[in-house]
Amino acid sequence: MESSGNNIVAATEEGIYYSTDDGTNWLLANAPVRYIPSIATGSENFVYAAVPGLGIYKSADNGINWVSSLQSPAVDYVEVAAYGRYSFAGAFFAGARYSTNFGGNWSVSSGFPVDASVYALSALNDGVVVAGTDIDPNWIYVSFNNGTSFSPYSEGLSEVASVEAFSWNDSYIFAGTYNQGVWRRLRPAVVNVDDKIKNLNSYYLSQNYPNPFNPSTKIKYKIAEDGFVSLKLYDLLGNVVATLVNIEKPAGEYEVEFSGRGLTSGIYFYQLRIGDFVQNKKMILMK
Repeated sequence: MESSGNNIVAATEEGIYYSTDDGTNWLLANAPVRYIPSIATGSENFVYAAVPGLGIYKSADNGINWVSSLQSPAVDYVEVAAYGRYSFAGAFFAGARYSTNFGGNWSVSSGFPVDASVYALSALNDGVVVAGTDIDPNWIYVSFNNGTSFSPYSEGLSEVASVEAFSWNDSYIFAGTYNQGVWRRLRPAVVNVDDKIKNLNSYYLSQNYPNPFNPSTKIKYKIAEDGFVSLKLYDLLGNVVATLVNIEKPAGEYEVEFSGRGLTSGIYFYQLRIGDFVQNKKMILMK
C-alpha cells in the first residue's frame, strides 16, 4: 500500500484498488493484471507496480489506469521503489533496473553479481537507494547515484540470512530480516539540505586522509555560516564511538586530526552536521 496526499493505492490478490478520499471509498483500478507483489509512488501522480512474468506497470493518474512500462516476460520483477522522477525495480535472478524519466526508459543497474535476486528496495530521496539481495555475505547493496550502480553495504550483518524490507529516518536505515530481527546502521546519506536551497559548494566534508589509516587520519570540512558544528564517528551499528567536534564555530575551513587508538580495525562512518546540512563519509581503520 502506498499513499500520496489524499490518494491511496493498494495491491491485493484481486488486483489494484485505489482511493481518492483518504480511504473512505475504494475502486478497482483499470489494470490488466491481478497479482502485484510490490507497489510504489513517485511524484506527479505516478505509481509503479512489479508484475512477475510480465514486467513493470505504471500509472500516471494515482493508480486509476495502468499501462506497461517495462515488458519482460522472462524476468520475475518482485519489488519496486520510487521517488521524484526516479523509479527502481528488483527481480529474481536478474538484479535491478532503474529509470530516470518516470518509467519511460529502463536501464540495468551495475554492481550486482550474475543471477543476483533483489527482493527489497528503498529509495532515500537523496540519490541513495538500498537493495536487499540473496548474496551471502553481501545481503545489502547501496547506490549513491540513483540506482545506476550498486556496491556491497553489509558490514555487520554476517548473521543475517535475508533482508525482507527497509525503513529509514533522518539518522538511520533499518533492515527487517527473516527470522533475525531488525538491524540498523547510520543512514548512508549524501547531503541533506532544506528548502532554503543553500549553496552546497559552501559546505563540504572531505574524505579523510590517509584512508585506510593507522593510527591517525585528518578530516577537513568547510562551513558557510556561523553555527553549532557536530562531527561524530559511528560504528557499523550506528553507535557513537567518538566526538571530534561539538561546538559553535564561525564560517570557514577547518581540519581535525583523529586517532584510532583504542578502536578495533574495521569500517567506521563520520558525520558532519551543522543546521540542516548533514553529510556522511566512510573511513577504514586498519591495524
